[in-house]
Amino acid sequence: MKIIYRLFYRIKLIFVNTIITAIKYDRMNFVSFLQKDAHQKTLEILGDQISGSLFFESKHDLWDFTIKEVEKLDEDDNNKVCMEFGVGGGESIRFFSKKFMKNNINIIGFDTFYGNPDIWPGTDNMIGSSNQNGVIPKNLDKNVKIIKGYIEDTLEDFIKKNNIKKIDFIHVDVNIYSTAKKILEVTKKYMNKDSLILFDELVNYPFWWKNGEYKALTETYQKNEFKYLAFDRAKKTLIKIL
Repeated sequence: MKIIYRLFYRIKLIFVNTIITAIKYDRMNFVSFLQKDAHQKTLEILGDQISGSLFFESKHDLWDFTIKEVEKLDEDDNNKVCMEFGVGGGESIRFFSKKFMKNNINIIGFDTFYGNPDIWPGTDNMIGSSNQNGVIPKNLDKNVKIIKGYIEDTLEDFIKKNNIKKIDFIHVDVNIYSTAKKILEVTKKYMNKDSLILFDELVNYPFWWKNGEYKALTETYQKNEFKYLAFDRAKKTLIKIL
């Protein structure tokens, strides 16, 4: 019995020491500190603007909510224009297209498939992160159209050639500021009241308020031109145009 007790005591001691060491390490971890500060900044900067928003535990729950909001727009309109910027490996565009298909909604994806053209400050994303080696994801649904190339070069031309008059929904998943800014500037005049923008990385990472998609948003839209609808537990944010 004493042997069992001693063994239990040793295991308990090892466990406690491991927890204490982990806590000490976390306190010394600069990246961990910055991440906690990023959460605090989200509350400080957005404040009352998000008091009426929904908060989802997972990105899939947020995506499902977004899809329902898109489907509610002009319910009699069978020609909704939906775009995704930053297709990557295709996870999100597959998710959206599969559910959009039930209501005959198409989605257009824009990407070079060579990853980030620049670094993404505040993260570990370097030039070329999310690189698909130029390969478009396979097995995409029939309601998906892919426009390959730099978004800065392809977006305006696509809108003009297809005589697009309004855009109902865009998913901005490009990480870096310059591309996000171009997307928002080009699409703004086509966004109607209640049009939706889903950002993949808007808040909750180190220095998000100084760069990336948030900087592009606040430089393109005034606070009174949109409202925050929903967030997931990480960086994803859905807004509605007012």
